[in-house]
Order: sequence, then structure tokens, then C-alpha cells
Amino acid sequence: MNLTTIIIMIIAGLLLLLLELIVPGGIVGTIGGITTIVGIVLMQNHYGNLYRNIALSVSLIICAVELYFLFRDKTWKLVTLND
Repeated sequence: MNLTTIIIMIIAGLLLLLLELIVPGGIVGTIGGITTIVGIVLMQNHYGNLYRNIALSVSLIICAVELYFLFRDKTWKLVTLND
């Protein structure tokens, strides 16, 4: 499998996790999480430990940034309905 394809798979999974904020329900987030994990495992199988560690670190940093923005007050004010 091509390196570009694996990177696109990981990015698509992370974008689906981000989309879970807008479309609640759990299905999109589950698919995003599975896609990201499969991309990291494919990175391990085809390119070794170094590339897997890089992909895993970048994915965790991006997820941490997403969680930071999720738990801010401004985010919830934009997402929730007000009277």
C-alpha cells in the first residue's frame, strides 16, 4: 500500500472524528476511530516502527487539540440552541 494512501486514510479518520461534533450519534466517530487505527496499523506493517510512531504521535496531538476545542465554553455556545 502506498504511503500517501495510508496518510489520507489517517487524515480521513481524524476528519470523521471532528465531524462527530457536528453530527452526533456515534456512528461517524466510530468509523473515524476505526479508520485512524487501521491506518496506523497499516503504517506499522508496511513502513516499520518509526513511521508508526510518527503517525501515532501526530494523531494523538491532533486528537488532543480537537478535545481542547471541544471542551471550551465558546464551542458549546456555538453548538447549542439558545432561546
